Amino acid sequence: MMIIALQDSGLAVVLQGSDDFSFIERFRCRRLLIRKKGIREHALQELSRAAISGNTFPLMPPAARRARLTHPHSVKKRKRKLMQLTVDYEFLPKRPSSNASIVMDHFGISFETGRHEIAAGLELPIQPNQIVCFTGPSGSGKSSLMRAAAKCLSQSKTVINIDHLDLGDHILVDALGLPADDAIRLLAACGLGEAQLMLRTSAELSDGQRYRFRLALAIAQQPDWILADEFTATLDRTLAQIVAFNIRRLCSRTGIGFLLATTHEDVVADLQPELHLQCELDGQHELTERSAKKKRCSLPRNSGSAKEPNPTGRISLGGITAVITSGSCSG
Repeated sequence: MMIIALQDSGLAVVLQGSDDFSFIERFRCRRLLIRKKGIREHALQELSRAAISGNTFPLMPPAARRARLTHPHSVKKRKRKLMQLTVDYEFLPKRPSSNASIVMDHFGISFETGRHEIAAGLELPIQPNQIVCFTGPSGSGKSSLMRAAAKCLSQSKTVINIDHLDLGDHILVDALGLPADDAIRLLAACGLGEAQLMLRTSAELSDGQRYRFRLALAIAQQPDWILADEFTATLDRTLAQIVAFNIRRLCSRTGIGFLLATTHEDVVADLQPELHLQCELDGQHELTERSAKKKRCSLPRNSGSAKEPNPTGRISLGGITAVITSGSCSG
């Protein structure tokens, strides 16, 4: 018995019965794959002619010919690729000063020597279009691990570090290089929804506003991954949660992955990261993977990205500006 099916890479042949394996050799088909049930009449006729004449199946793509014959029920699931991170550094030699000697004598310590290990062979199942969040207290190594992950990803993907962006001297609504409507929506999603802010340059923004503009500028360039250290550290916590919520939406909508490091775990619920690595000062790491099932965000639905702008005469767009009292430069 012979079953034929079409799949994206070409035609797959499924044979049942011991006498049919000689037939499979003539077709040089080594793998049994069947993905779709639709059978085209001309493909069936072509296969039948080839079977009778003993010729090699002309429509089978090379990739399928090179594949290995396996029974459909014995096809194993592909294992996820794990990124392994090893981060350490060597303590530099130091010359003791009088002040250093006082500290050593007082606390009974000396200069550290050798290598300081942050992580050794830490496995992260990072996949495209994910939010990977590194959290932990200052000095726990979260930023070092995030940069190590970005270095691995940059070997085959485009990674933008928002701290390395040139902000230029254009007004915000022009600096993104997008049509006006798209630029307004993106700026609003990143917490810059006030119309007056959109007409300023980056030099005229506060530190918190400039950080949000860096996020918008990176997203506008459509890289594979965006790296952001000290995520939302310069924002008030209400606005930080709103920006985190919008980053989650932008990740799902644009397919951009985010590598984020922060000491503030209050944004994790709204980020809903696929991977959450919690770093501790003692070198311990705890990895949490989010299930595929969507979780409901803790913020109200009306605090998302800006809607289609209407000529209402108001100077601000989107619910995100509700936490900004005016066009002042408060972060």
